[in-house]
Amino acid sequence: MILEQDMKITSVSCALFLILIQRKSELPLEDLAALFSNPSDLNQPSLTITALSGMRMTKRVVKNVASKPETYLCAVLPPEGVTVTVDPPWFTIAPQESQSLEIRLYVTQALDDFSFGEIVLTGSLNHIVRMPLSVLPISV
Repeated sequence: MILEQDMKITSVSCALFLILIQRKSELPLEDLAALFSNPSDLNQPSLTITALSGMRMTKRVVKNVASKPETYLCAVLPPEGVTVTVDPPWFTIAPQESQSLEIRLYVTQALDDFSFGEIVLTGSLNHIVRMPLSVLPISV
């Protein structure tokens, strides 16, 4: 695992080429509190929303820890009752650089139980990163 002094590493992908990071030390305390007012905003390698009503937008940050640039294509296997979009839908990331991903989840059907899916990032150098999704869509 790669450690950097100004970052808290929250997860390393299975290929060890992308790291989900959060830069706590660069933000004032009040901004940091606002960032984490909702647990789904914590930069984790998965996304769980316990009561999705309407739409929620959250972000994830990935970092290329490889020595080569790589282009990733984002694909979504959405949970039942939810539409998921990822922006940007594809990106090229240079070595040691970070990329922010904006994830939007829209309820299309209310359900009585959690449904599951995933976001899959497929890299041009054959690396695959999976982000599990678990969502309880409660109202459109």
